[in-house]
Amino acid sequence: MSSPTSEAGTFRLAELIRVKLKIIELLAGLARKQLALASAGDTGELIKLLSAKQTVLAQLHAIERQLDPFRAEDPEARVWRTPGDRIRCQAHAHQCDELLAATMELERQAEAVMLRRRDQAAEQLVEISGAADAATAYSVPTMSATPVHLVCEG
Repeated sequence: MSSPTSEAGTFRLAELIRVKLKIIELLAGLARKQLALASAGDTGELIKLLSAKQTVLAQLHAIERQLDPFRAEDPEARVWRTPGDRIRCQAHAHQCDELLAATMELERQAEAVMLRRRDQAAEQLVEISGAADAATAYSVPTMSATPVHLVCEG
């Protein structure tokens, strides 16, 4: 394998950053859809989406591992084919950072919606349980309204 600072290495870096951006764009789209599904209360579709998102996150993790050798090098020592290649790679890296931050915000919003829905469901269960307890209490056989005469001898 070529040195990360070589021209071939920087070409590889640029390609990895480009792929990372595509993966984060996909992840952002999934996060937007996740927020919409959570807001709509569509649990079935939400579970499917979360499963698909796991695959995308695994791809992002794999790209991050491939980028590890580039993290320790001096960016000024990299050899680029053209100054434009360097500028483009920097722009893509910046877009990755911004889009990832926006995606994480969407995730926080979706989580907040899901927590609210969970809390609402818990409140409804308590209300239903209370109503069921009341109904049960009224359905318990009670003493009849007509007096019962007890015969007591002695």
